[in-house]
Amino acid sequence: MNAKPLPTLGGKILESYGSIEGRLEARSVHGVRRIYVYDSLMNREVRCDFGDRVPLDEVLRAFDRRVSVTGTIKSRAKTGTWLSVQVSTLRLSRSDDELPKTGEILNAWRQRPTSREIIL
Repeated sequence: MNAKPLPTLGGKILESYGSIEGRLEARSVHGVRRIYVYDSLMNREVRCDFGDRVPLDEVLRAFDRRVSVTGTIKSRAKTGTWLSVQVSTLRLSRSDDELPKTGEILNAWRQRPTSREIIL
């Protein structure tokens, strides 16, 4: 991820291209077309401007669901805190109910073949 610093009063802001994932919890189409994605790892919402790059019906379908947004991310250089995303793509993610549980992942890992079994 290549990041370039932007000068601001509150410290340097980095601009990079990437994705964030979270729950689409709010939207606004007055003036700037914007959504807010709640990131549970950072325990905060991230402002995401989507303009005409993402169809409104796609945004409405994603409301209150897990999404991944990709685009230009602005973050604080000192803390890495995400400030905003200029969204180029929005993708629906699987719901929490559709994701494997921790126990299922551990069981699958325990049942994997060893390198010795693969060679033989």
